[in-house]
Amino acid sequence: MKKIEKLYSKKNQRHIDLKLQDKVSLKNNIFQICMNNKYIVSIEMIQDDECPIKGVINKIDDNKVIVSKLTEYGEDDGEAILKKENIDTISFLGVDEEDIQLLKRK
Repeated sequence: MKKIEKLYSKKNQRHIDLKLQDKVSLKNNIFQICMNNKYIVSIEMIQDDECPIKGVINKIDDNKVIVSKLTEYGEDDGEAILKKENIDTISFLGVDEEDIQLLKRK
């Protein structure tokens, strides 16, 4: 436990306060939180888990999520229109996403 506490402190880690909306699915809440905060996300699709889409969510509707894609170097890489039903996993505020954010800032 001491090791975890030391690493947490040295890495300046923090917990975010996720304000979830009632009567909205967890998946849709996560999409909305990421879009509102402009978090860089990694999205894995059901049929292509080897190559996650990384970027910032621009728009959400009932059936799809629109992402401004970023390369691993934080450079713009076009846009992806993703069907919600095909999204398997969404990650944000992880090491990969933070690295892209740092590179994007230059």
